Amino acid sequence: MKSFFAKLKHIIDGLVNNDKLEKIDRIGEDLSLLDLTSLILIYKKIYYFLIPIFIIVSVFIALSIPRYYESSVLMVSNTNSASNGSLGSLIGGVFGSSSSNLDISSSKPSKETAIAILQSKRFIESYIDENNLMSVIFSGVDMKKEDKEFDLSDGYEAIGSALEIYYDSGPLIQMTVTWSEPAFAAQLANGMIQTVNEFIRQEAILESRKSISFLEEQLGSKDANTNQILSKLIETQMQSMVLASVREQYMFKVIDPAVQPKNPSGPSRRLIVLVAALMGFTLSFIISIIHFQARKP
Repeated sequence: MKSFFAKLKHIIDGLVNNDKLEKIDRIGEDLSLLDLTSLILIYKKIYYFLIPIFIIVSVFIALSIPRYYESSVLMVSNTNSASNGSLGSLIGGVFGSSSSNLDISSSKPSKETAIAILQSKRFIESYIDENNLMSVIFSGVDMKKEDKEFDLSDGYEAIGSALEIYYDSGPLIQMTVTWSEPAFAAQLANGMIQTVNEFIRQEAILESRKSISFLEEQLGSKDANTNQILSKLIETQMQSMVLASVREQYMFKVIDPAVQPKNPSGPSRRLIVLVAALMGFTLSFIISIIHFQARKP
């Protein structure tokens, strides 16, 4: 270890302006009195040597990192929206109901539940399989790893890691897809929202139909008051089914659909090179200070 530092010191000695260092030694000037600019000029060969090396290495690193693109879709949750109440009044009038306050969103999941469905393994794997996306997801990649072919679970991990969903207590939701291909990023964002809307819509229709079928079986076998309650429940389920049947954007209403990004979102290659240059400067400065102080007896 000592021999290594001795060789390193010998190399630095060869890069330093020894005439200026000898002049400083004769004057007896301390580092605290020495202007930093003068110190940099004395050790300028070290800066000329290290900073370009850091920059060149950072350029290769920046070019080796693949570019990625982000495409976002902005939407609102239709859960308990005001339009549900107005549409409920209209449907209630069609069915001859005197009550306009029936809850027609009872079969609709909450915003958090819908987002959980969107991010679920079951839904994403189903979306990949229905749209034959395995070849697109792993394009340019050897479709075999460790003598095993990529499966839907691998596709789920790839897409799941590319999704970012932002929301708060308000109705606005933003979903961002990060991918190496800009067209696929936009296609995936729009396609998943459209598919999850259809998935939840069909689930709501099926649930309402089952409920109506069960309630109709019970109707007529009970007393008058119970039959009246059952009739109201059937009407509520009919309203829910009509709403789900006519509204394509059942759970999420898209405000701003995803578009194909023109410019990559990262990596910031200029920033990588700038940080590397700063690191080279910092290391050169530290070496110059250590070497200057080490020369003192």
